[in-house]
Amino acid sequence: MNSNKQSLYEKLHQYSEGDFYPFHMPGHKRTPLFDQSYSIDITEIHGFDDLHHPEGILKEKMEAAAKFYHADESFFLINGSTGGILSAISAVTEIGDEILIARNCHKSVFHAVFLRNLKPHYVYPPILDEFCINGGISVDDVENELKLHPNIKAVVIVSPTYEGIVSDIKAIAAVSHKYYVPLIVDEAHGAHFAYGEEFPRSALDCGADIVIQSLHKTLPAMTQTAILHKKSSLVSSETLQFYLQLYQTSSPSYVLMASIDTCLDWMRKNKNQVMADYNKKLNTLYEALKSLNWIWHLSKTCIGNANIVDFDRSKIVFGSHVKGWSGKRICVMLREMTHLEMEMCTPGYVIAMTSVMDTEEGIQRLIDALRQIDKQIEKFIINGTHSSVKVMEVLQCCECSSHELQDSPNGYFSNKIMNGIHRHKYKISPYEASLEEKEVVCLEDAVGRICAKECYIYPPGIPFFIRGEQLEEADVQTLLYYREHGFEIRGGFYQEQNKIYVLKER
Repeated sequence: MNSNKQSLYEKLHQYSEGDFYPFHMPGHKRTPLFDQSYSIDITEIHGFDDLHHPEGILKEKMEAAAKFYHADESFFLINGSTGGILSAISAVTEIGDEILIARNCHKSVFHAVFLRNLKPHYVYPPILDEFCINGGISVDDVENELKLHPNIKAVVIVSPTYEGIVSDIKAIAAVSHKYYVPLIVDEAHGAHFAYGEEFPRSALDCGADIVIQSLHKTLPAMTQTAILHKKSSLVSSETLQFYLQLYQTSSPSYVLMASIDTCLDWMRKNKNQVMADYNKKLNTLYEALKSLNWIWHLSKTCIGNANIVDFDRSKIVFGSHVKGWSGKRICVMLREMTHLEMEMCTPGYVIAMTSVMDTEEGIQRLIDALRQIDKQIEKFIINGTHSSVKVMEVLQCCECSSHELQDSPNGYFSNKIMNGIHRHKYKISPYEASLEEKEVVCLEDAVGRICAKECYIYPPGIPFFIRGEQLEEADVQTLLYYREHGFEIRGGFYQEQNKIYVLKER
């Protein structure tokens, strides 16, 4: 059978049923000791190609992906979008270069800055005030930074964001190219855009030079699978491939690569019916959300505000402005009372991720649960804070902080604290900061000191501040706020001791 007519999974399965005996890795010898995936887990043996030097079936599969996504080249990623982002940034910069970054990017972008000793400049998204959510990136801000810093070698934007907010990638790409600078778009949450007109256009079709997508986030592919697309004369394919080898394992999983191939092939063949069914389920969900009295939800009405040009409606973003009903509280109720596990929450809202694989039953369970919570909030308002004994019991059994029941005095959240992103004084590069001597100080003594380790909550993994930046009083308030609302802060902050890593003063 011609390899491009046969899926990688089919070829692996066919091979597993043959009589070839493996005197090679992996050590389980294709014995289905725990599950059937072991039987198709192989290494780079004859006839199965090599991800880092593709000449056969893997080359054909990646070329097919590039053709569908309208890319010059596409590359399978088995180290998630993280590996793609590290490779992309490394491919377009030299050690010590300057780079322009949207400040709401994922931590992997900042890891690339650290590894390459890059000097970062930032553009900041405005706040969609009603919901305290980051908006899109301003084209004018990008151009102003490119004018001000002519040595910038790349622009990096995240679109869509975790909340589904889409920036004007077409205009940002045009401005970047005006200054002969490549645009890298972290489109990890937008792998499904290419399959339906109900969703925003992919950054690749809007002129971006490199686009990274996490297949496992929104398509039926296994965790850790992603894809990188290149469509540019500003990026060296040879250099890009070198860094893809550098940041990915030399023993790529054929199980994961088969998952990528099968996912893309299935979506291509079934996209019309699959997307029609998906949109029908989303329509049902959004109609139900409109009927709620005390729970708000994000929708396409946000377009045109805060530099937002489109919204990914696969992200169900909701919360309540009623005092005492934080995002964390609603998220806990959904988990403990209805066994619905959300993607993430902040003090102000919850995100439920949907995909083409959601069932009508699952969508209806979410609708029923939100209706139930909406009624609980109404009772809470009518009868006072002691009206919902069951809710209080659920929160107590989950060991939730009492502060979860306390929002800001007016029931709304501070924009600065909610998003944790504000302009810092940049002192030294993250890499240079890593070479300095460090110490741990009490949080209240950290104001004015230089950050030694990033801090963030995960998800979404957006650092509040970066090593090498000067800490401010707002940073202290941000950390205290999230800690008091029951969130685990990762990085250089010791929550129990209320201490933080800073650089030693000279």
